[in-house]
Amino acid sequence: MKKIKIGPLIKFSIAFAVLIALLVYLGIAVCNFLKGSDYFKIKDIVVINNYVDFPTLKGINIFSLNLKNVSQAIQNKCPDQKLVRVSKVMPNRLIIEFQKRVPLAAVRLDRLYFFDSQGILFEMPQETTASAYPMITGLKISNPRLGVKYNLKDLDDALRLVIQSARLGLSGRYPIKMIDVSNPDYLTFSILNNLKIKIPNDGMQEKLSVFISLISQVNMDLNRVEYIDLRFKDPTIKLKGVNEK
Repeated sequence: MKKIKIGPLIKFSIAFAVLIALLVYLGIAVCNFLKGSDYFKIKDIVVINNYVDFPTLKGINIFSLNLKNVSQAIQNKCPDQKLVRVSKVMPNRLIIEFQKRVPLAAVRLDRLYFFDSQGILFEMPQETTASAYPMITGLKISNPRLGVKYNLKDLDDALRLVIQSARLGLSGRYPIKMIDVSNPDYLTFSILNNLKIKIPNDGMQEKLSVFISLISQVNMDLNRVEYIDLRFKDPTIKLKGVNEK
């Protein structure tokens, strides 16, 4: 009977297939061992810049942990905090690092809330003084949700006003007390004793520079001014008790 000769290429292919199968088997075995071993179950959770505990994460195998899902769950639990990172430290430690959200403006809806620079809604401790931040009025938000970023043009304009006024040094001398966003074409913000300034949404930084230049050059008591209108080429100043012609 004639023997069938197996060429070198076929022998190599068979050996390679056996090796691959062995590696796959070993990989599955190692993976099952790691996921089933108590040695890799989370025992220690280090929380930085927060006092919240996360007991439900303890006992979970560190290799089974989906960091993206964990991060979202933590953010939902702590909407007033900005989650910086969640990281695994082998063999059984989890590090959760937070950063407090910095309030940029306040808003009163069903209760008092704050917005950070990204437009994310959150609450602050009860002892927080709302008057220390610009109060946004005219903002329409139904069913406010903590930790949600609100992509609203009128909110973006208001936050941009606060940021740009700070960059130009206005907030230090004349802190913004209120921002009315009810008109889609311009904002009305108040400083001092309810001095109102109307400013267009477009070209806001340029108009703020004009306002700063105006109050620096004009020799008048701003407490006597009712409003300043920056919407036009030449600013309009309306004094209290003076009727417009």
